Amino acid sequence: MTKYFKTKTTTFLARFRTQHTNEDQGGELVSAGMWIILNSYLNWYGKFSILPYSLADRSIHVVQLKNGTRFIMKIWSLWGPFHSVLCFYFLMSTGKNPHQLDDYADGVLSYVRPLVLLYVGFLPLVVTGISYIISFCSENVPSLINPIQDFERKFIDVGNTFGVKTPKICNPRLESAVKLVMYLAPVATVTVVPVTVLLNLDPLSVWWSTKAENVWSLRKVTSWLVRTLLLNIIAFEILKTAIAILVIAVIMLSATATSADKLDKYVNSKPTFQTVSKLPVIKLYKEIQIWNQYTNINVCYDVVPPLIFFGICVIIVTNYATVRLLGKLSGWVYSIAPGTSLAGIVFIMNLLPEAANVYENSNKFLSSVRSRLIGKYEKR
Repeated sequence: MTKYFKTKTTTFLARFRTQHTNEDQGGELVSAGMWIILNSYLNWYGKFSILPYSLADRSIHVVQLKNGTRFIMKIWSLWGPFHSVLCFYFLMSTGKNPHQLDDYADGVLSYVRPLVLLYVGFLPLVVTGISYIISFCSENVPSLINPIQDFERKFIDVGNTFGVKTPKICNPRLESAVKLVMYLAPVATVTVVPVTVLLNLDPLSVWWSTKAENVWSLRKVTSWLVRTLLLNIIAFEILKTAIAILVIAVIMLSATATSADKLDKYVNSKPTFQTVSKLPVIKLYKEIQIWNQYTNINVCYDVVPPLIFFGICVIIVTNYATVRLLGKLSGWVYSIAPGTSLAGIVFIMNLLPEAANVYENSNKFLSSVRSRLIGKYEKR
């Protein structure tokens, strides 16, 4: 399988390089590494989940799925919120009847189970926005990514007008962090989920527990397999959508920040800034702002609110578990809570610098272009 993905990535990289000649580098808005990561994401996560997309020539295309496959994809998307409702229902039932789970609790696990229910209850809700878009509004994602290629062509033309060539974009530290999260997350999932079910910490253990069975009977094996499968479906759906948010957000923030930086360099080009009209730069900046507004309306307004609200809830639960369970669990089990909190911090720290660059570069460009306009129409 490793050889297969290596071959696919090598083929994509070779095709990508043939499309980027030296004269095209002046318009590059997203590094080649991020396009390779996006291609690897579609290939890798498309093997154990359903992704209705393909990447060709730096453009995302919606794949026409069979009716049955598309129906399963939508069911998997809805299974996450339904799972959250079950978790909160079990928590409410436990609060009304504290002895309900006594038959399933064993020592320290009685402290862990409510926290696990809270954790796995909030987690699917964090990515419910992007999950809905991928499953029910698949055409929205290409409309976000594909304009980047058109913008790169326009930046080449504007750069030639002003005689400015910007250096090739490269951010190896950010790309390495995204790759690390993308490839390690499934490994952690297939390790943690079976153990969680084996310890009867999953929500379905309330209905279908195997704690009282000391031997591996057919019923116990069937229960473990079914519960592991259902929990894995949710886990991989969460991973698929969370990594999608990370990769798409990095690409779009990088494109926007780089656009503002290039435009600032154009208007500050010393040989031409006094005599050349800045209308092409202003027009291109206006198009980018329209693209950003379209992104906010069609994606961000659906994705960001649950991501922030329920994401904060998950971080609160994991931090509380980190303090509450200190010394009560063995080292490798206890590490799950702070490890999850650390993963959330890594997720945020990868996006915050890019978002800050967008704000900083945009302000710098606006202050520069205001002082270098040469016509009344440009100022208007």
